[in-house]
Amino acid sequence: LLEGVEDERIRVCLPQVDTEAFKRYPRQPVDPESPLIVSPARLVWEKGHQDVLRAVALLHRGIVRRDDGSVLRPRVLIVSTGPDRAKLELHARELGIGDHVEFRDHIPNDQMGAVFAESACMMLASLPVWHWEEQFGMVLAEALVTGTPVITTRSGVIPDVVGDSAILVDPGDWVGMAKEIGRAHV
Repeated sequence: LLEGVEDERIRVCLPQVDTEAFKRYPRQPVDPESPLIVSPARLVWEKGHQDVLRAVALLHRGIVRRDDGSVLRPRVLIVSTGPDRAKLELHARELGIGDHVEFRDHIPNDQMGAVFAESACMMLASLPVWHWEEQFGMVLAEALVTGTPVITTRSGVIPDVVGDSAILVDPGDWVGMAKEIGRAHV
């Protein structure tokens, strides 16, 4: 309506998740020393993978520690394709965590439930840019269906999508992300 489309031409199609497909994978035990963090989103700047990598590097270096003072060394699985893959791979190496980061171009949707089930948490670190903010983040709903803890940002409609079911940090706050990863959620 704001853009001038007539009301009679608008149909609302609500996004849906096949909850049974995602629930069929039971949660797996988390490695307390090297938990898996999954970051499934297109490899572009505004999806915030670089901030996930920075948060994990803070943990690996012991700059941010668990509440008990111990050092956590998570692994990261980044799932998707996009123009920034080489930059992200280089960034992970420069941060000294390249050996702890895996990139996978694609995981079939019917297998993402298994990935979430073995992950300590799912992160969507979306950043607003002048022409875009997160529109929905289907991976948020998918991860939440599996019972996977979610750490995400207050970008676009994300707070409305996750409500009280996820941990929210400000966009670009990789220190806050590291603190949340280091807490009892993993």
